[in-house]
Amino acid sequence: MQAINPKPFMITIELAEPRRMGNFLIVSNDESIPLEDRGILIQTDGDYPGIASTFGWVPCECGETDGTVDCSHRTADEMIGEAFEFLLDHEGETVEDPGYFGG
Repeated sequence: MQAINPKPFMITIELAEPRRMGNFLIVSNDESIPLEDRGILIQTDGDYPGIASTFGWVPCECGETDGTVDCSHRTADEMIGEAFEFLLDHEGETVEDPGYFGG
């Protein structure tokens, strides 16, 4: 008999309170994690590109950057700003957890 893979845990992106600060929370649906540990606060703009990439954003089609450093086509500042806007536009979306919560 083949083992059945458990359903993957999911994460959701949320805008953290106070909303005006531009901080985000990554929230896990893994109920085995204590409730107080199910959120990761994202509060530095240098983290926006990585988190946005998890939710489907691509910093540059050239593939030469992760969005935190300049490439030959775009500046890091431009990509970080775009990643922030992407996260705002995708607030509430859910994707499979790539390992933020140890999975």
